[in-house]
Amino acid sequence: MLAESVARLAERTAAIPADAPLATRVALFVEKAWEHFSSAHYRSMLEILLHLAPADPEAAPGWRRGMERALDAIWRRIFPDAALSQRRALLLQRYAASVLSGLASLALLDGGSRPRAGELRLLEETLLRELSAAGAGGGGAGGA
Repeated sequence: MLAESVARLAERTAAIPADAPLATRVALFVEKAWEHFSSAHYRSMLEILLHLAPADPEAAPGWRRGMERALDAIWRRIFPDAALSQRRALLLQRYAASVLSGLASLALLDGGSRPRAGELRLLEETLLRELSAAGAGGGGAGGA
């Protein structure tokens, strides 16, 4: 189920052009990632993981590593010009996933009645600031 969820995220973000301006890529990433994290499919996958993790603590590192590798592949495709260290890239990826997952949880708790535009914009601003500082620019070639 986790692999399917990450594949859905990859599909949603597949059309983001790596050569678009950084601000455009960041905005599209947040938009498409939010569509994924706020979906019923993601909520179902999260519930399954929440029930499995306490029952099998040995399995948690495996699924976590798999999710991190898949998210890193998506990230590097969209932001190939971000000269982030592997550690910093992982930190930023975890941060984005945590914010999106947390916002999805809040939406469930309040019945989805509250718009998340402000929080999503703050995530965009944070990612744009961090990626700009790492040398990401107009897109295209570059190393991460």
